Amino acid sequence: MHDMLIPPEQLIKQILTKNNNSLATLVNRSQVYQTLNHALKCFLDKKIQPHCRIYDYKDNCLILATDSPHWHLRLRCMTADLLSYLRNEKQFYALATIKIIVQPENNKLKSRTTTNKQQTRDVPTDAAEGVSSAADGITDESLKAQLQQLAKTLEQS
Repeated sequence: MHDMLIPPEQLIKQILTKNNNSLATLVNRSQVYQTLNHALKCFLDKKIQPHCRIYDYKDNCLILATDSPHWHLRLRCMTADLLSYLRNEKQFYALATIKIIVQPENNKLKSRTTTNKQQTRDVPTDAAEGVSSAADGITDESLKAQLQQLAKTLEQS
């Protein structure tokens, strides 16, 4: 009977990788955004990094947001090189276009889920604590980091 028990980290990994699971979708999307963000930070000059963010990535189109027209123009000049750079990443080989929008500082890059009423979901106040405590018992460092990131995101919502 003890042979049938699955270690908690394997069980959580199985739950998170099920294709029909919305939590798995959230984790996978988070991983894509983390990879994109890392690649963007590696590509961009340190002067422009604080002024540029990933706004959305959907249907092989990356939308970046800058906080002023000045940085928009600077980023626009780098678009072709950035597109080539990102296509070298195996996840983004099919990236077709990069669009750039300007969102001034006082409109701080809002999440698309908070601006689109159809996508907004109420998250229980203790959800972040539950995910965080689940992460504490995980020995797989990659999975633990992903759960901690998810907990952080849930705390902010």
